[in-house]
Amino acid sequence: MILRFRKRHRAMWLLIGVLLPIAFVTALLARPGEIETTGTQLNPLSTQVLKEAATTPALDAWVTKDDLNNYYLEIDYKETARHPLATFYLGPKEEGKLDTYRLLGKVEAQGRQRFTLDSLAVAGGRQYLLQYDPIRKEKIATTALTMQ
Repeated sequence: MILRFRKRHRAMWLLIGVLLPIAFVTALLARPGEIETTGTQLNPLSTQVLKEAATTPALDAWVTKDDLNNYYLEIDYKETARHPLATFYLGPKEEGKLDTYRLLGKVEAQGRQRFTLDSLAVAGGRQYLLQYDPIRKEKIATTALTMQ
């Protein structure tokens, strides 16, 4: 770099070194205060248990409904899952093909899970909850659910 550019470069860096902290402090001071929002608060949807669908040593299942008439299948998985990628399916027959079942979702390791149901599944009477391992392509367990 030639002498003229070095002098200009040094002057620019000194200017930036002084102006940047000043700009930062000015921006902090220019922030608006706390903004108060007014309006109605949303109440969380309450759910009511319609039916205890199943009780087994491995899981408990309930059919629940919220204030907007959405139906859910809540499953409390009591034991730790031995199949990490297992999924829950819901179907009308105990020994049907996997194509006749509807996918609910992934089996969590342990605890309570909630899956959305449609009104046809709730009105169907007896349904079967299938735990399926897609890696080994095997059925783990089938549980009969009483939906009505």
